[in-house]
Amino acid sequence: MFKRLIQNLTWDYEFIARGRGILSKEEMDLIVRGDRTKVKHADVIMKPVDATPSKDDMIDLKECSLIVDHVEQMVEWIDQLGRAEIV
Repeated sequence: MFKRLIQNLTWDYEFIARGRGILSKEEMDLIVRGDRTKVKHADVIMKPVDATPSKDDMIDLKECSLIVDHVEQMVEWIDQLGRAEIV
C-alpha cells in the first residue's frame, strides 16, 4: 500500500542531494516537513476503502519514517557542509 510513498520519499532524497548548493536550507526543510506530513497521514489517506493495512504495509510505513529521518539528516549535513565551505 505504501510502495509509492516510499518511491516519492526516495525521490525527494535524490532531489535534495542533487540540489545541494541550489536549494536553500529553508527550501530543503519545507520538503522534509511535507514528507513528514505525508507519512503522518498516509495510513488513513492512502488506505483503500474498508481495507486493513497488512503487517507488510505497516513495515513499509515504518520504512517511510526512517527515510524521512535520513532525508532530514542529509539536509543538516548539507547545511553544515555549506557553512564549512564558506569559512
